[in-house]
Amino acid sequence: PQVELAATLPFPLVGIGASAGGLKALERFFDHLPPDSGMAFVVVQHLDPRRESYLGSLLQSHTAMAVRTIEGGMLAAVNTVYIKPPNSSLTIRHGRFHLQQPAVHAGVRLDIDEFFDSLAQDQGENAIAIVLSGAASDGTKGVRAINAADGLVLAQETEEAEYDSMPSHAIKTGVVDLVLPVEKMGEELARYVRHSRTARREVRRQITGKRFDGPLQQVLTTVQRVTGHDFSHYKKNTVRRRIERRLAIHQLDRLADYVRFIGEHPQEVEALFKDLLINVTSFFRDPKAFGALGEELAAMLAEHEPERLVRVWVPGCATGEEAYTLAILLLETMEKLKQSFPVKIYATDINPQSIECGREGRYPESIAADLSEERLGHFFLRQGNDFRVSEQLREMTVFAVHDLTRDPPFSRLDLVSCRNLLIYMDSALQKKVVPLLHYGLRPGGLLLLGTSEEVGPFTEEHFVAVNRKWKLFRARPLSPAGRHPIPVLTLPPRFREETGRKQEKKQLPSPAPAVDRGRSSRETALRQLVETTIMEEYAPPGIVVDERDRVLYFQGDTGRFLSPPRGEPSFELLKMARGGLADILAELLPKARQEKRRLVHKGVSIPLHGFPLTLDVAVKPLVEAGPGALLVTFEKLDAEAGAVGSADAPPDARIAILERQLFAARQELQATIEELETANEGLQNANEELQANNEELQSTNEELETSREELQSTNEELETVNVELKRKNDDLAQTSDDIDNLFSATDIGTVILDTDLRIKRFTPAATRYFRLIPSDIGRPLTDVVSSLTYEEMEADLQEVLRTLKSDSREVRSRSDEWYAVHLVPYRTRENVIAGVILTFTSVTGLKQAEIEAREAREFAENILATLREPLLVLNGELQVVSASPAFYRAFQVSPRVTVDVPVFQLGNNQWDIPELRHLLQEIIPENTTFNDFQVTHDFPSIGRRTLLLNARRLDRDGKPRLILLAFQDVTESLQHQGRR
Repeated sequence: PQVELAATLPFPLVGIGASAGGLKALERFFDHLPPDSGMAFVVVQHLDPRRESYLGSLLQSHTAMAVRTIEGGMLAAVNTVYIKPPNSSLTIRHGRFHLQQPAVHAGVRLDIDEFFDSLAQDQGENAIAIVLSGAASDGTKGVRAINAADGLVLAQETEEAEYDSMPSHAIKTGVVDLVLPVEKMGEELARYVRHSRTARREVRRQITGKRFDGPLQQVLTTVQRVTGHDFSHYKKNTVRRRIERRLAIHQLDRLADYVRFIGEHPQEVEALFKDLLINVTSFFRDPKAFGALGEELAAMLAEHEPERLVRVWVPGCATGEEAYTLAILLLETMEKLKQSFPVKIYATDINPQSIECGREGRYPESIAADLSEERLGHFFLRQGNDFRVSEQLREMTVFAVHDLTRDPPFSRLDLVSCRNLLIYMDSALQKKVVPLLHYGLRPGGLLLLGTSEEVGPFTEEHFVAVNRKWKLFRARPLSPAGRHPIPVLTLPPRFREETGRKQEKKQLPSPAPAVDRGRSSRETALRQLVETTIMEEYAPPGIVVDERDRVLYFQGDTGRFLSPPRGEPSFELLKMARGGLADILAELLPKARQEKRRLVHKGVSIPLHGFPLTLDVAVKPLVEAGPGALLVTFEKLDAEAGAVGSADAPPDARIAILERQLFAARQELQATIEELETANEGLQNANEELQANNEELQSTNEELETSREELQSTNEELETVNVELKRKNDDLAQTSDDIDNLFSATDIGTVILDTDLRIKRFTPAATRYFRLIPSDIGRPLTDVVSSLTYEEMEADLQEVLRTLKSDSREVRSRSDEWYAVHLVPYRTRENVIAGVILTFTSVTGLKQAEIEAREAREFAENILATLREPLLVLNGELQVVSASPAFYRAFQVSPRVTVDVPVFQLGNNQWDIPELRHLLQEIIPENTTFNDFQVTHDFPSIGRRTLLLNARRLDRDGKPRLILLAFQDVTESLQHQGRR
């Protein structure tokens, strides 16, 4: 929600967030920024907390503005650059900076997010955020807050950023207004600030009444035509501020210019649509509210039927944080209760981009500020600089595009969380939405609203307050008469064409509100009685005929002028007309149709009871009844009195005639009265039956309407689930394609078996070792012919299944080739062992090399055994690798105390001879060979000896690998020469 500003500065305040690679970007930004921009700038960069920062002095050489390091309580001033000191957390309140000890969330510092959040709350539409180069995702949450407060958000172009992680994360939020090179940001900022003041005056001048009109209404109409969503019932101030931003961003001064602009740039309509959808959400927003909800959920779930699905709806879910919050809360509540219920959370929004973000379930590391380390570790997976929701949360949640004000609501819900959505609607729209939320809830279901929202006039009738402070309500059960009908709204023509018959079904009229049926029936009967009496007493008799002169309707007593024809019944007027009326009507009817006006034939005389009756016949077109329809009326001038009053008739005759007429009239009147009484009784009975039928039909209609609404809701849920299943099928198809391509590309033979050792899949390379064809899938591997001499294969496979430990073997094929076989347990995502995986790797070359090496070693050992002179083999570190038998005999030592021992430590250091050290450490490293190196030494075991040493160095890759050291004992020879 929009936060009331405490003390807005009289100039824009620009927060700049940067991290790795940000110094170069900052220098270029200030190089191209005029010193009298009329703004203040706050640089928040990730700095080493253990070292003094020289950022201020570095930036001072790139701007003529004053550059100051922030101190606590410092008031922001225009045309000044402020630097956040290291090892501190920065916020701003009432235009003054405040420093605190830095907070670390799950090992993540969020200095930029914290400052942007406070900047949005403190400065509102005067706040501007810029995200520059950085290797993390800090700032992602903060730019959402700046956008929601009607501020401006800029990001550096990712192509020029040295580290594009921070700007790319900000751009993915969809709230970045301008993506620019840093050199152009200063110019755009100046234009924006200059035009924002003009835009505010222009838009506010257009809003005078309670409704949108003029250019503002044209803008909203365009949005509705393109997107299908009507924002005319959103809060005026919210709409005003968002349109002001768009005018300032595009540097337009008049609303009329913006109307033309959106007509010429369709992409701007989508941008305005996203701007109007204020997307401010986070995990566990208002933690105490969710704490209160958790207590009520525990009480509700304690009485919940074990197998019944727990159904939750989150309308206006934005990017899904609130939906996943409820999933976490439900899982934690069920864990405390030591119970488990199936849960389905329906998360809906009108923004498809937000729904896709929710479906992906991938969020920046800034969510660590809203979640404990325990929840992060339990419900999220770390992926680079992001966190991804666990598969458990994702399976509980279904995302779908849905308009709360237009589409049928979900039904049979246990919880509806509609937080901070109603505050953007006017009272008229709230009165439509709140009953819809109540309709979706089961009796006793919970409704959670934002802390600034209320259910309004529906509190007493629809809801009972559970916790007024945190806006938690419980749905009351309503009688069928009190249920609020679901309004079925029509869509714009574009949407109506796309949805076809389905949309036509949605446009069925909603039932009329319940009224007092008895009172309504009495009023209707009285009205009909009065109208009928007036028509009979004062209106002339008449009929309505169609274009073929067939009677459609009789009015009044037409029996004096019309009579049914003999033979087959007919409603043709000319066959029913009495006397000479047929000829007169045959003339008037076509003439009235042709001239399209009222015609009258006066003084028509027809016989009635043996006496002439004089009347006027009028014919008038009646277009409302259909093409060619006519209204024919008979206006009586005088009755039989014309004949009675004749001067030629004698008085007695006239009296006799009058008496006969009187008697006939009395008889006719009596018959009419009797017929009327009979008809009244019949009508009374029919009326009572009709009333009873009407009551039954009303009840049936209510039941049908309820069923229709439930079917609509069920259909909407099925469509939602279908979309989710389609997405999963697409993912599975993609995964299957990846696996098929991987199997085709790999040269490693692989066979996947189930727990019965039946073949599930195999790579093409596996056909080198087994005669496999596609139809072998499902067969036991032991039934397939193999080219390997591997008799223990089945036993080894069973052992792997039994011990759940991997195993390896080297086996030979019948063509005398060697292969390394690895047997690994097949584990599912739920860590269940579902079989064994065999992989085959050719090791023929390695095996041959091993055999050759062994043979060479045996050959060398045989050579050493045949030598009569002592011989040592040393490695590069002068350790004994091996010795000849002659050495062991000559110096009376054993292999146990010789092999792997440094040569100078042999025989209690008896070989630590200076001449030998000189030979091995100085002469041999410089020369490949050396012969007849004389050494004289007293050996404890064999006495004083004079030896001639011959050495040869064996190199590999230019480094000593082995040193051969041969000894020739010349002691006796020298003694013999001395005696001579």
